[in-house]
Amino acid sequence: MTAHLSLRLAWHDRGWDGHICDAPRLNASCIVHEHIRDSRQDDLEQEHAGAAIADLEDWLPPCSRDPAAYAEKGFRTVHRDPLEFRKLPAVEEELPPYSCCPSPYRWMREDFFQEIAEAENLEIRGPDDEDRKSGWVYEPDRQLALLKEFWSRLEQGGSLVFYYVNQGNPLDEAAARIVVGVGRLAEIGEQLYFGTKPPKFKDRYPIWSRRITQDYPGQGVRIPYQEYLRAGHSTDGIVCKVPPSTIMPAFSYVAEHVSDDIAVSVLERVIQCIERVKDDKVVAGDWDGRLKWLNDVLGEAWSGRGPFPGLGSVLEYLGCARGTTFHRKVLAPMARKGKDPWEYVLAILEGRKEPKKDEFAKGLRKASAEWKKRKSRHALLARLVRFELTTEQVERTANPDLRTPSGMDFSEKELAENPYIISECDLGSGDSPPVSLETIDHGMRPEGDARLFSSGDDVPHDDRRVLRAVAHSVLREAADQGDTVLSLSALMDRMGKRFPERRACRPDRESFIADADFYSAVLWTSFEGEKQLAAVSSLHELERHAADIVQRRAKKKNRAPAKPIDWHAGLVRVFEKAKTEREKAAFTEKEKALAGRGKSQRTGLA
Repeated sequence: MTAHLSLRLAWHDRGWDGHICDAPRLNASCIVHEHIRDSRQDDLEQEHAGAAIADLEDWLPPCSRDPAAYAEKGFRTVHRDPLEFRKLPAVEEELPPYSCCPSPYRWMREDFFQEIAEAENLEIRGPDDEDRKSGWVYEPDRQLALLKEFWSRLEQGGSLVFYYVNQGNPLDEAAARIVVGVGRLAEIGEQLYFGTKPPKFKDRYPIWSRRITQDYPGQGVRIPYQEYLRAGHSTDGIVCKVPPSTIMPAFSYVAEHVSDDIAVSVLERVIQCIERVKDDKVVAGDWDGRLKWLNDVLGEAWSGRGPFPGLGSVLEYLGCARGTTFHRKVLAPMARKGKDPWEYVLAILEGRKEPKKDEFAKGLRKASAEWKKRKSRHALLARLVRFELTTEQVERTANPDLRTPSGMDFSEKELAENPYIISECDLGSGDSPPVSLETIDHGMRPEGDARLFSSGDDVPHDDRRVLRAVAHSVLREAADQGDTVLSLSALMDRMGKRFPERRACRPDRESFIADADFYSAVLWTSFEGEKQLAAVSSLHELERHAADIVQRRAKKKNRAPAKPIDWHAGLVRVFEKAKTEREKAAFTEKEKALAGRGKSQRTGLA
């Protein structure tokens, strides 16, 4: 199973064309990155604004790993030691056109070492200090083993590269990740090493980043945000936000693997954005050609996804510790050969077939034993194998003791009949994100080779299960932007635009209203009268509760303020009326002291 690559770029006002920004001082977006913020020389960059980086003498901007991503001309970059305490000798590398140098930082963290080793079935030793559970991986042999595994999962000529920016952008700082382009991986640079620094650092330490060159402009697309901004045109309609559920870890830590299912989700959104670019006619270009390429690679991603992307996670849920590895090495190739992998696994689980005597046999036998015990969940698990879920997501969906606390207060039967409920109600847990609408929809309405071995239960675009899930997703996204209630007209319009044209769901208003009882499980609707409104029911209940509290408190009346104390009259009663100037001054001073004390007691400041 080929992995794809996500690659974070620092914002560049010329579109990563291998030049210094046109207005370096005005680029406040790139300085959200610490390495740029700490090293950018504004006066020097302003002096060379718009200059080709290849023509600079004796210096490079701190963002130099990024701006050749879409450059016709490359340049020489410098790799510096990311660990300050070592300060190993830097190394230069020549970057060809359309190249940049990302680092897979998550794979270099002790915090994630165990998680990655288990998920990828890696046999890599632990740290020299057995108690070390956080910070960077220090040992050069461990660094090299992890880097080798990470980069080996990518296929030159096959993997896609998804370029993105984080909140450091002038488009939408509220968006956690925004895709700026997609390309085809043409070449991965060789593994380079920092210079040695004996006696303490006499080993060869690998450089974490590798040169990534894309096959551009022959393949790929860049969304023309910079051109829109220069033309003074709004970018709202073309901003391609990464689906929130896919951000961790697929679009984090600078460079990370992206699965085919996530690739499908992102490609669908990129296609919508480029279709809008084409219609806007703000920027000239072969947008038809770019759209054709995008649709072609979308088909590839569907094929790579396969019909049962959740099969490995279901096996792990049943106790087969290496289920995802078994899926990648055995079951995925089986599907590409036209054999049904789910039927093969089901025969093992039911005891109709013995697993082969290999490294996976023990785990499969354990899964078979658990399958036979959990009979009430068979129909649900048979559904879940069609969705790209993590083991944690399968666990909280299939386990009734975890399901309700996770927001899914439904039975196995209800979830099997309508898996869209999972995307509507799953709250996620800890580091495991909620299951997204795209994840479920890809399994319910697959395309291409992902349709192989389907049960024949085709889901039409106007199926009310689809419509309710899409409506819920649209309303949730609107609420995140501050609009907790939408008019029915606005909801219908946004539902029609939620997916690309060929997968779009176009609800009929009259049918939608007629099915209001079905939608009430997760939506609040008000279709009586002139104003027809809809909202996520859980959010609407919270708003009503807050409104009730405010109204109850608004009815209460504050106590009338206490009558001010006449301290002068009190002093006269005790000491008689002041006769001399000295007595009058003493009375005045005492009045002020008593007044101040009384005020403090009333306000709780005494």
